[in-house]
Order: sequence, then C-alpha cells, then structure tokens
Amino acid sequence: MASKVTEQALNLIKAMPRVALNNIKPLPYTAFKKKVNRQGNRKKKGRGDKGQGARGTWDPLGYEGGQHPLIDTSPRERYYAQYA
Repeated sequence: MASKVTEQALNLIKAMPRVALNNIKPLPYTAFKKKVNRQGNRKKKGRGDKGQGARGTWDPLGYEGGQHPLIDTSPRERYYAQYA
C-alpha cells in the first residue's frame, strides 16, 4: 500500500530516459578551439617562451631572492623559544 505521492514519483522515474554511454553527449562549452600562436603550433599553453613561469620552477613560499627572509628578521615569541 504505497501512497499516491510515492506512486507518482515511481511513475515519473520509470518514464525518464535511461543514461547510457550511447546517449550522452559533451557539454557545448567543452569544445574549445586549439590555440595557435605566431610560432606555429608549439605547445607552450600560454606560459611564454622562457623563464620561471614557462618552466614551472617558482621559488618556495617565503623565499626572497637570496636575501634574509622577513620571517627570520622578526623576533620570535617567548612561548615558542623552547622549540627553536
């Protein structure tokens, strides 16, 4: 003895189309045009030619180009002195 609402929900689910690999299609915004720059079809992906940005070798967080980092110049709190 299912309720009327439950019966309607089950009938709605039965009437819906089934999802399978043969009846799905890609979203319309996923098909982008391929980027071609002035050098032709080199795969640089918008990173430029040379340098850290192109090579993906960014400095670690807190590194300041060889000079003494700011975090080391400020005094430590006395509470944490036992650990340092």
